[in-house]
Amino acid sequence: MSKLQAARAALRCIRRGLGPLLITILVLAGLAARACDMPEDYLRDLRPAADGPPTEISVGFGAADVLGVDDPNQQIIIDFYVRLAWTDPRLAHLVGCRFAATDIWFPEIYILNSSQLTQKRRNARNDVGIEDGGTIVWVNRYIGGVSTYHNLRRFPFDDQVFEIEISIPEASTTEVQLVPDYERTWLGEKLNIEGWDFHSISMRVEDHYFPQVQQEVSLAVIGLQAERNSEYYVYRVLLLLVIVVAMSWVIFWVPPGRYEFQIGICATALLTAIAFNFSLSSNLPHVGYLTIMDRLVIWAVLLIFLAAVQALITVQLVLRERTEAALTLDRRARWVFPLMFFGGWAAIIALG
Repeated sequence: MSKLQAARAALRCIRRGLGPLLITILVLAGLAARACDMPEDYLRDLRPAADGPPTEISVGFGAADVLGVDDPNQQIIIDFYVRLAWTDPRLAHLVGCRFAATDIWFPEIYILNSSQLTQKRRNARNDVGIEDGGTIVWVNRYIGGVSTYHNLRRFPFDDQVFEIEISIPEASTTEVQLVPDYERTWLGEKLNIEGWDFHSISMRVEDHYFPQVQQEVSLAVIGLQAERNSEYYVYRVLLLLVIVVAMSWVIFWVPPGRYEFQIGICATALLTAIAFNFSLSSNLPHVGYLTIMDRLVIWAVLLIFLAAVQALITVQLVLRERTEAALTLDRRARWVFPLMFFGGWAAIIALG
């Protein structure tokens, strides 16, 4: 019974003239308070069994929701829970009690690749509960952006593993060892995100040397496996790009002598493809490599340019009174260019 509850009960008893009951409530409240008193010899600066093996801390991770993936800023926006549990035999007799994290030995964790996380359980985030055997449980909820540094070489046909790193940098591996709690590591069934399919979650623990603290610490790495839904880019970008490239093939049916019309068609298609490239690049990070989408756009622009070159060649043939050769070149280009275009795209996608 809390002090506030005891005070309210006391006021009710006073109003009703229930003296004996008031005394009983106050005695029970005093016993409850004494039951959760911290032992006088407890040293919160020392971990459990400080002279023994490393203290094992189980780590559970729950991904409640994924709110978005920010490709340009290389972040994932996520709402998740972290659960830590360890055993402190010194507090085994305080089952059911709660303490502030500052009252006991508490390993302060860090989300190492966090960018702008917010702790949501404001009232309870610094509290721990004591369970059977002196098991101490701490649970907190975070929401916000986490830097992920995902590889976009196969964009928009990519699969990603978004990793979140959790560690206790102030404690070396000789003091603290993280242990995965697979039973309490989960991925929400309904995620508020479009364009991605998050299908599984994993966790591994490894020892990692941190030069910032000049020691080796235990590191828990949570991996969220996801697959990008490429339909949006196929229908809204690639399909339209196919139409633009196919527009340049019209020149193969235009008489070679009308070179003004042919050059105009190729220039329009070329400018449209370049505009596609600029609009797409604004939605992607400035990485030092080409993605599949970049290569597809470059190949499309190159084919439009080659179509313009072909038109110039046919014009030169006509001016030299070789009209039949120009018409033959146009007839061959009608099937050579589509084969080059779609064959090149298939090779780019297959080779990644």
